[in-house]
Amino acid sequence: MAVYGDSDQIKTMLRADESIPFGADIDSRIDALNSAISLAIDEDTGRVFGTAATVTDELHWIGPYSTIVLNRPATAVTSITYGGTLSGSTMTGGTTVLAADLANLITTSDGLIYAVSPVTGGIWSWYDYPSSYQTATLTPVVVTATYDDATDPVPADIVYIANYMIAERLKVEKAGPAGFTGPAGDIVPVRDVFSDPLVKRVLRKYRVVNRALVV
Repeated sequence: MAVYGDSDQIKTMLRADESIPFGADIDSRIDALNSAISLAIDEDTGRVFGTAATVTDELHWIGPYSTIVLNRPATAVTSITYGGTLSGSTMTGGTTVLAADLANLITTSDGLIYAVSPVTGGIWSWYDYPSSYQTATLTPVVVTATYDDATDPVPADIVYIANYMIAERLKVEKAGPAGFTGPAGDIVPVRDVFSDPLVKRVLRKYRVVNRALVV
């Protein structure tokens, strides 16, 4: 897994004065917190950073309509395959409709795709059952797409909040039972980093959002 904090910058945040040295124990604690905070950011946003997005096959079950609402937002749809042999979530064979014959039906201003449909043709279930209009069955299709759950490189604002959260967590570890600490032993309230307005704003910016759609 990738870690998002910068150890040197975290130490700069922790120093009350440039002359303050740090021992190997601080390095170890920063490394451990870097992993923990990075995983917490992944969980909160629903994505990973420092990893390039890849094309993925994902099975969708759709009803008697041409629009396919994606299970999660995509940045690009490569193709849709229908009519193959299904085993678990894997389809073999079938007919593939390429991006040139698909329309991104529902998109956002930042380019996320939430629903697609064929440019020409009818209901997807008609392809499998052309003799009748299927209203009581679900049709499996495989959507090949690049999904909005990976970002490379790690954005500067994610690096900053990771540094800030790690530095503040180190202060929590050093605090007394009352939850107060300071670089020179002075009394300073320990912050709840997840309630910090900047942290909340950055996490919200990168959070993967699944929207409720009616089509």
